[in-house]
Formats: sequence, C-alpha cells, structure tokens
Amino acid sequence: KTHAHTHAKAHTHQSSPVLTSLPAAHSFPRSLHPRARRVLSLFWGARLENGTEELTHTYPGVSRMSLLNKYGLNLNSLPGLEESHPKDCVDTCCERPPGGTYFERAAARKRLKEKRKMSSKADSKKKPAESYLPKLVVFDLDNTVWTPELYELYKMPVPNKDIKLFPAALKALKELRSQKQWEGVRIGLASRTDEVQWAHNLLGMFKVTKDATIEETVDFKQIYPGCKLKHFKHLKEDSKIKYHDMIFFDDGMYNLNDVSKLGVFCVHCPYGLSDKIWKEGIDKFVECRSKGNLKGVTVGGSRFYDD
Repeated sequence: KTHAHTHAKAHTHQSSPVLTSLPAAHSFPRSLHPRARRVLSLFWGARLENGTEELTHTYPGVSRMSLLNKYGLNLNSLPGLEESHPKDCVDTCCERPPGGTYFERAAARKRLKEKRKMSSKADSKKKPAESYLPKLVVFDLDNTVWTPELYELYKMPVPNKDIKLFPAALKALKELRSQKQWEGVRIGLASRTDEVQWAHNLLGMFKVTKDATIEETVDFKQIYPGCKLKHFKHLKEDSKIKYHDMIFFDDGMYNLNDVSKLGVFCVHCPYGLSDKIWKEGIDKFVECRSKGNLKGVTVGGSRFYDD
C-alpha cells in the first residue's frame, strides 16, 4: 500500500508541468551532462496545461545563446539538438529568420541581434543635438556679459567706453537669435547687482544686431540684489521651464553652488564668457542630458580660456 501510494505521488508529480522538466517530445540523449539537460529544459519550454509552448520564466528577456554561454555550453556539442528543437520556438531576444536548419537560423539570429544593436547605437549617435539643447539659457551680467562690474563705477557708465561687452557674450546672444538650432530656446538674465537701473539702461543701449538691443533680445529678466535661488524661482514661474532644462553662465561659484542644487546645469566663467566656455557649457549640457543625467552640474573654469 505504501509503495503504491508513493508511486502514485511520483506519477502525479511527473505529470504536472514544470519548467525545469524536459518535455518528452524534446528529449535529448542521456549522454548529455545533467546541467546541459537542465539548461535545455529551461529555455526549450515546458508543455503547459493549455497545450502551448512557453519559454523560460527563470531568465526573462535572455536569449538561448546567452543562456548557454552562461553555463559554459557549446551549442554545436549538443547532439540531437536540431531534430528535437520545436519549429515554432522563437528566440526571446530577436525574431527567428525563416528557412535553414536550426544552426543556420541560430547564426542568423545572432547576426540580426548584432545588426540591431549597431543600428541602435548609430541612431543614438545620429539623434540631433537639438533634441538635448537647453530650453532656457540664463546669463549673469557683471563680469559675465560685460566688464567691469557695475559696483566699481561711480556714475552711469557709457556703453563701449566705461563698460564693454565680452565678445563671446555678444556672439552667443547673436547665435541664440539667428541660428536655426536655437529656434524656440528662450534667453534669461539673472543678476544680483545693486545698480538695477543702470543695468536696465545698459541693456537698452547695447546692440546685439543692428535692429535689436539686449533688452529686446532676452525673454526674461531678474535683476535685483539677493540670493539667486529667488531669481531662478521666478524664472521658472515665468517661463514654465523645468530647472533641468536650464543652463546658467556665471562668474561666481557661490551663485553656481546655490543654483546647481535646484537641478540647473551651471557653467563657471570666472573671467567672463569666452568662446571656449560657451562651447564647453553647451557640449557638456548635451552630453549629460543625452545620457539621462538631469542633476545640477557645474562645469567650466579658468582652464577654458586662451593663454
């Protein structure tokens, strides 16, 4: 009675669908290593109650070839594989190319997978940089856009005489308003100068193009004393642009340290905006954002100036 009961239990256990059990229809020579049979049973699938073939749940998204490699098995060394492979069984990672023996289809799948991988990398490289450009470019004024700083002057300065624009700053403003890649990008100013009225007067005097002043070129202005966290809070409210889509050029690290905590991408230009600083800032922004890095970062510094 005990023997019969044990035999019945064993029979019940064997008849239940288990992924680690090799289906009888797909049996392989017993000379195979037990580990090989187990791996084959894992990815060749088990016959479920509804009669369908289901690939392994143990390694979801892993191809058969990579699974074999995981266990150090060589596909060509498994006898009987071609005859016992289910015709409707497809790879978990790529489509099964039609025609040919199983080994030919396996090689074609591998080539197809590598081709798609290379194509994916190529598409990523071909993706235009415009997709990752900042939506709001913000500049400080003193010692970033112009020099000297307003607090150093004793009366309202005369443009291009008492105070001058950095050539790279003027070039950057022209680029932002003329080049197609910057279409739709907004420009902002964030300055904590005490000479607020002087700053506004100068913005209306300095020309970016023959027909437009800086005042008319920029979209948002936050010019008043205080912490620049407040400036950027208002910039975000006015522009409806998220912090991680902003880039900020400033000569003061104390300002950049505060603003970068918000998630704004910051560029340090200690001696005013230069061509190298401008290019470095934009390139680094695109690089970080294209990799999914949305954190506040500070780049630039004195090494990006011509000797």
